[in-house]
Order: sequence, then C-alpha cells, then structure tokens
Amino acid sequence: MKIAGIVAEYNPFHNGHAYQIDRTRAAGASHIVAVMGGNFLQRGAPAQFEKHVRAEAALRCGADLVLELPLPASMSTAERFAAGAVGLMQALGCVDLLSFGAESPLEKLFPLVDALLDEELSGGLRVHLQTGVTFARARQAALEQRLGAARAELLRHPNNILGVEYLKAARRLGFAPELLAVPRRGAAHDSARASGRFASASLLRESMAAQGLGALRPYLPPAAWEAYGRALDARLIPADPSKAEAAILAVLRRLNEQELASLPDLSEGLEHRLSAAIRQARSLDELYAA
Repeated sequence: MKIAGIVAEYNPFHNGHAYQIDRTRAAGASHIVAVMGGNFLQRGAPAQFEKHVRAEAALRCGADLVLELPLPASMSTAERFAAGAVGLMQALGCVDLLSFGAESPLEKLFPLVDALLDEELSGGLRVHLQTGVTFARARQAALEQRLGAARAELLRHPNNILGVEYLKAARRLGFAPELLAVPRRGAAHDSARASGRFASASLLRESMAAQGLGALRPYLPPAAWEAYGRALDARLIPADPSKAEAAILAVLRRLNEQELASLPDLSEGLEHRLSAAIRQARSLDELYAA
C-alpha cells in the first residue's frame, strides 16, 4: 500500500486534476488524500464552488479522503500555505508520496530549494528589498545572482513556485516522502485559453460567471459535472462575493489602526494607508485601488 498526498483547491475539479490523480496512481499510489482549501482560498476570495461540493467531486473522481486545510493556511502566502498543507500530511503519519504539479522536473527544482533555504540568500534579499521592489522581485534578483538568470527564471512559473514551497516545507519539517512532480497538461495555470479538454480553473470560474455551469462541461470529468449540477439545483453554487461586500466593509471600518497593524504581513506603516482607504472606499474594488 502506498498513500499519496495532493494539495489542492479544486475550484472547480477539472480534467487537469483528474490527470494528476491518474499519474499519481500510475506512480504506485493505492490511496490518495487531498488537502483542500475550504470556502476561502489563497487569493483571499470566497471559493466559487462550496467546499463540501468540491470534496464530493474530488471523491467521485479518484480521491479517497479529502481534508480541509485550516483557514489561516489556506488564505496565506505560498510559503505558509505549503507549510500548513505539508505539515498536515506529515501529521497523518501515513503519507508515503507527495504529488504536485510543476512546469519543471524535480532535478531542476532542487537547486532552487537549496538556495532559498540558505541563510546567505537572506542578505542579498535584504539588499534588493531596500531598493523598494516587491518581495517577489527582490527574491528573483537574489536568486539570479546566486544561480544565474536561467535557473531563477524557473521560479516565475506558478506551479513551480508552489512545488518549491512544498519541497521547502518538507525539508524544514524533516518529512521525507517519495516525490512526484506531475507535468502540467494542456492549458497553463491561469491561462485565458483552453487547450483541447483542458482549461485552467481561473478560466472555468470566469466562464461560469459569464455563461453558467454549462460552459464548463467539456473540461470536467463526468462525475464532477454531475455533482456540480446537483449543487447548482440546490443553490449551493456559485458563490456571489458581491453579497458579502457591504458586510466586509462594515467589519473593516470597525478596526482601528492598532488592530490593523496587528494583522499578518502588515508593516512599515501600511495600516495608516489602509485605514484611510477603508473609510473612503465605497466598494472593495475602490479599496484595492486606493
């Protein structure tokens, strides 16, 4: 028996996800546990497909167990997201194989993991951060100095970013499962175009919002399509973030600057700008723009 772990959002579960499960089975996995974000996901937005509906689709399409990734991890940065998911797998005590999608093979990802875990990189990172660039750009520049532009470029691909974070988390935790990097098939992550029977989850969410569930049918396994159809009839999907907008703004306006400053990743006086924007914005889009 070999138990594989997969980190996912499945928002929605599509043919690319089914392909990953098939490749994981082909690698010898007898059982698959999916660690899945709940009703709020890494981008901070509500999942378009309710979590129990997504769990049902995953179980009907090849997963044996679906566990919810706790909210603080599911909405966090890629590093904390990966640490939470991999830590949960380790805590299960039975995961033998970690399977994830990637644009590059494992042997090309390991040097990136080594560099990012090296304390010497932190010095170069701080130097670039002092120039005022974003963390992502500063890290990219530090990696280019360390590994060269070609290798650093690999970390610009979305699946590689998460894959490297999974590998980092496992190394830090002393968790050493067998590793499987499944090459992405068809449409790229967040691609605006479908490729055959494959489409990115972001494109499918946009299509759902614009055209309804029917537009997704060619890109979903039949069992997922049936589960989503039942959920639509029961009005469990899709989520409508606009219905929560007034409530979110109301909660934000009740927070003072000290409370804002205590939130994760807020630093360097950002709470002052945020507080002013919250009180001027009439919508969340206006708040983000401000």
